[in-house]
Amino acid sequence: MFVTVRHYSDNFRRDINGSSDTELLDIARDCFNNNNYIKVADLEIESNNFNNILETTFNLTNSIETAWYKSTDERFIDICLEDKGLRSTRVGDLIQINGKNFVVTSYGFDEII
Repeated sequence: MFVTVRHYSDNFRRDINGSSDTELLDIARDCFNNNNYIKVADLEIESNNFNNILETTFNLTNSIETAWYKSTDERFIDICLEDKGLRSTRVGDLIQINGKNFVVTSYGFDEII
């Protein structure tokens, strides 16, 4: 499935500190509606299981031993803004799968409806 990863803007970071997952969903929905997310990557993940896709995407866009945006993994279709140095995906970021939007929460992922 086609996946897009979007990181929130710096302005959003102030809003999510100390937020519950329920509050985070409301803030993320508002940020999405106001275009406060920055596209950082497109991937193709071969799976029909949304949980598997979300976990795989999260793991691929986290820097463990090296910067994730320097990856040669063939599942990456496009990595945006790599010359600026990208951070790892974290709470508050958005993963889009076939038109569905999921926000990264403290304990997983919640769909933004």
